Amino acid sequence: PVWSPDGRLIAYFSGESGEYELHVRPQDGKGEARKYKLGGAGFYDSPVWSPDSQKIVFADNSWSLYWIDLKTGAVKKIASEYLLGPARIRSVYASWSPDSRWIAYTLNTQTYIQKVFVYSLEKDKSFAVTDGLSEVAEPVFDPSGKYLYFISSTDAGPVKQWFDMSNADLRATYSLYLVVLRKDLPNPLARESDEEKGKAEEKAVAEKPGSEVAAEKAKEAVATKVKPQVAARTGEEVKKEETIIDFDGLNQRILALPLPAGNYRNLQVGESGHIYYLEFPYMPLGISLAQMGERPTGAKLHHFDLKTRKDEVVMEGINNYIISADKKKILYAARDTWGITNLAGKIQMGQGKINVESIEVKINPPLEWRQIFYEAWRINRDYFYATNMHGCDWEAMKKKYEIFLPHLACRSDLNRVIQWMCSELAVGHHRVGGGDSPFEPKRVQVGLLGADYE
Repeated sequence: PVWSPDGRLIAYFSGESGEYELHVRPQDGKGEARKYKLGGAGFYDSPVWSPDSQKIVFADNSWSLYWIDLKTGAVKKIASEYLLGPARIRSVYASWSPDSRWIAYTLNTQTYIQKVFVYSLEKDKSFAVTDGLSEVAEPVFDPSGKYLYFISSTDAGPVKQWFDMSNADLRATYSLYLVVLRKDLPNPLARESDEEKGKAEEKAVAEKPGSEVAAEKAKEAVATKVKPQVAARTGEEVKKEETIIDFDGLNQRILALPLPAGNYRNLQVGESGHIYYLEFPYMPLGISLAQMGERPTGAKLHHFDLKTRKDEVVMEGINNYIISADKKKILYAARDTWGITNLAGKIQMGQGKINVESIEVKINPPLEWRQIFYEAWRINRDYFYATNMHGCDWEAMKKKYEIFLPHLACRSDLNRVIQWMCSELAVGHHRVGGGDSPFEPKRVQVGLLGADYE
């Protein structure tokens, strides 16, 4: 579930009807949910609200990207991945411009290198931002609409190929970049002059009549107020929040932030020019894939100030975080701690801790088991690599095994029925397990065959 930026609505995907749909419900729980049929590949995730709380971008299990207009219910497809792979290394990612007119997203090329694109809602067209010669991820717009930030790597190619076992001990390094979206904007990272004003210059200013100095200051103040409202290249007025992208020469306006390369991810922005990201310990690809998509722990949360060009670690030991839509709060998660606190200065673990231990949920296991059974059937229907289901009549298999549902006594019974059903597919690497159990059996450690050498 995701909260709308204006705080009024919550959006989530629900299988209430038997097929997944988008539901949008008032956050106070009052009133009925608005339901939208999406027409994608069957399963949906990664919903992201537009800043105006009128639209949502999302992805489906075919690794395609869509956006929906909540007023009309119209759904448009943006793009699809060329290659599929394990879900845990999925690369579909999207974010909105501050004026809700552009969507930045990533897509792999045929050579399996990820590029950044921006999609115009008005033109229903995508434009490439990067050239595909380096791996690029997590594009996010600055709230001012002037810049686009992203993470990029020039040595990720061999590491990213998940099926090649020769790269199991390799690692990739990433750096942070920004794109100046308008060609009339100056380089925000240009070298600053270290020259001091001379005495003669200061004396000349001091000798000017008071009225003349005041008049010049007034002119400067007026110019400062007017400048952000005017596009220098044409002279037409531009709304303060409007995001304008000049594609002519855009690839020549990509700048590296003055930070060392590292294992970075989860790039987000606070107020304009304030960039946040996580730095994780290096982990070879083989270990990462062995953990089946689990996020590594012990990350450092960095804050980079574009104006001062200074970077600092503001928190350590976290796994993930989200910055609120108004850029004033941060929700963070560690292994055993959730917290919400102000996005300012250093943050200590446990600050603003949420008492999740007190949350209680009423459950009905027999109803849950039915839902799990039918969802397992739909997952195989929509995710299985062979559309002919290996010659298996999958609809008939649902009817064959659902007759066992009234007789289930525990979660292990459910797992066994799902195993029987899925065995009809006759495919390897297809496993069933897990779930809540009323007790955990005691495991007895036994000795292993071996010998001591002296």
